[in-house]
Amino acid sequence: MNFAEARRRMVDGQIRPNKVTDPLLLDALRSIPREAFLPPALRSRAYLDEDVPLPGSPGRVVTEPLVLARLIQLAAIRPGDRVLLAAANTGYDAAVLAHLGARVTAVEADAALVAAARAALSGIGLLPGTVRLEAAPPAEGFAAAAPFDAILIEGEITALPE
Repeated sequence: MNFAEARRRMVDGQIRPNKVTDPLLLDALRSIPREAFLPPALRSRAYLDEDVPLPGSPGRVVTEPLVLARLIQLAAIRPGDRVLLAAANTGYDAAVLAHLGARVTAVEADAALVAAARAALSGIGLLPGTVRLEAAPPAEGFAAAAPFDAILIEGEITALPE
């Protein structure tokens, strides 16, 4: 599979036609290899317009690209912003935010997902240094890195934490 071509088609066919216009965000989505953040058996689904379930982590998914793009665009993330990513999953969102120039603290409680995120982020050169990845309960945030300009929650929550 030609992942670079699939990535280009995702941006041009799914993201841009759906009112995502931020040029920095579009560049990030064209640049970050989403397939690197999925288990090998699921990499062919990396650029489909759907959530990708994460095996071994019931109820956890890598959010579909359009939803992520719209959330980030609405948050108006800019270079230098301090961003907390709660429930970081395999780290794709953290990579996109870092590509925008944000200083990202990514928090994830699931040990297998922390390991996957560490491997994927290291594999594309964002660890160590660019992204701070913490194994901790996302609902608690990460006060040691606060304050934050934005908080992005990867997934559904039942109640907003204090």
